[in-house]
Amino acid sequence: MFEKLKQKIPTNDPVALLSILEEESIEDFREILFFSDWDREVLEVSRVLHSPNSLSVAELEYFFSRGGLVIARSLDGDFVAGTRNETCVWTKDLFVPLSENYPLPLIDFLIQYEHGKIASHILPIIR
Repeated sequence: MFEKLKQKIPTNDPVALLSILEEESIEDFREILFFSDWDREVLEVSRVLHSPNSLSVAELEYFFSRGGLVIARSLDGDFVAGTRNETCVWTKDLFVPLSENYPLPLIDFLIQYEHGKIASHILPIIR
C-alpha cells in the first residue's frame, strides 16, 4: 500500500504524505491511526506528563520548527513522527530513553514497517 503512495509524493515532506493519506481516505494501518492533529495531542501529553526523562514542549516545538510532524498514533497511544529525513517513534509518555529514531523519511519507514523490516520495540509487530 505505502509503495503505491510513495509514487504520489513528490518529496519526502511529511505534510505531503499526510495530505495523500487524507486524499486516499487512509485513516489506519493495522493498529496505527493516521490523523492531522496529533501535533497538538503530543504537546498536551508533554505538558501534562513532563519529567526530566520525557520530551519537553521546547524540544517538540524545535522538532516542529524543523518541519517535523506527528502523523500517527498507535492504539496503545504511541506516536509516529518524522521530518524529511528521519522517523521517530515515541512512547505514549514521550519517555526519551525508549524513543526510537530511524534514518528514513516517513514514507520509507512506513514501507519498511509494512513489510516487517522495522524492528520496533514500541509499535505492533508486522508478520
